[in-house]
Amino acid sequence: SMTNPTDAPGHHRGFPLGKLVLAVVAGFVLTIGFGAGALLAYQGQYEGRVYPGVVVDGVDVSGLSRDAATAALEEGLAGYGAGAAVVDVDGAVVRIPYAALGRRADVERLVELAWSVGRSSDSPVERAAQGVRSLLDGTEVDPLVVVDPAAVAREVARAGTLVDRPPLDGTAAVTKQGFTTTPAVEGHGLPRDEVAAALLQRLADPAAPATVTLS
Repeated sequence: SMTNPTDAPGHHRGFPLGKLVLAVVAGFVLTIGFGAGALLAYQGQYEGRVYPGVVVDGVDVSGLSRDAATAALEEGLAGYGAGAAVVDVDGAVVRIPYAALGRRADVERLVELAWSVGRSSDSPVERAAQGVRSLLDGTEVDPLVVVDPAAVAREVARAGTLVDRPPLDGTAAVTKQGFTTTPAVEGHGLPRDEVAAALLQRLADPAAPATVTLS
């Protein structure tokens, strides 16, 4: 009988490199496919909620809906409206609460920033990967504060009516008892535009103290 040379003792078959490459590629594709599917499934859990690990100015909004995150931030960041501005014009002092100036955390923008975590890419898989990274590493959203320019202008104008004082000329007069004088009195007024601009600038800083004084 004839013997196939490849079956002879001592003969080594060629290594099936092509099959190995195909197996590796197939395994890689399957792994990627499973990972993408898992990521998309994870993303689906947070379709209507903020991804885990998102903290806004110290307030954890992980897993909350937009409305719930808004409520949590309005409560947790209410302190930005709790201080007061003190305007001192030559000893005439007016105290203006921050709330009257419309100072508050910019909750609307903060919620949008929190919501954007895991949603800032065009690729669904990449968006889901961002959400996983937030879960693992956490995402800190820095504070944002707004002040109402119209409220500031209104309150500064009101303060001006309280502290403005017109100047008075000195007088001299002859009386039965002799000669009398009254001294001149310097006037003072509130520079409204300057004060309003200073308040807007200083109070828009989240790090502004509970009391800001302008002299």
